[in-house]
Amino acid sequence: MPAVVQTGMTTSGPSAARVDGVMVADEVARIVIEAMQAERFLILSHPQVHEYMQRKASNAERWLTGMRRLRDKIYGAQRSD
Repeated sequence: MPAVVQTGMTTSGPSAARVDGVMVADEVARIVIEAMQAERFLILSHPQVHEYMQRKASNAERWLTGMRRLRDKIYGAQRSD
């Protein structure tokens, strides 16, 4: 699953995983079933994930820089040593 789904393992509080929202299992199941019925190969529950994949594939270093910025914004600046 490329995005966050509400389960017993998800916690409340700040998390980079929560940026695009947390989905419930029933909602994800509906999306997956509809995609399977349409015979789609790539099933993405969050619409933003497709854009993220395109960015990552086109420029991996830029994507990593963006992920580091997001991490620092949510969790505070990280030391790189």
